[in-house]
Amino acid sequence: DAQAMEIWLRCDDTHKTVCRLDFAKAEMTVDRSHADDWSRGKTRSVLFLRDNKTLDVHIFLDQSSVEIFTMNYRNNHSLNVFSDNKQNGIFFHACGGSVAISGLETYGLERTIR
Repeated sequence: DAQAMEIWLRCDDTHKTVCRLDFAKAEMTVDRSHADDWSRGKTRSVLFLRDNKTLDVHIFLDQSSVEIFTMNYRNNHSLNVFSDNKQNGIFFHACGGSVAISGLETYGLERTIR
């Protein structure tokens, strides 16, 4: 029943990229103003909800890029941030109500030195 949900990506004590899924406005925004010491700005796109009670979100991150897909890849945000290795936190925050997360999968990349 939340009005929105925020997902903070590539976080540490001072940096974060904020993805806001605004259910009331049917809008997704990504704010990278505090992502690193270089990036600025907020992007917006329509969040295709169509009266659904569930929303699938797929997020792909690496040290220099963020890609966010929703509603079976109908909505896409792709942008650059230049994160430090220590920026590896992810936080979820419901705004104006509650959100239930029914499943969460994470994968890491193994670092190989040759």
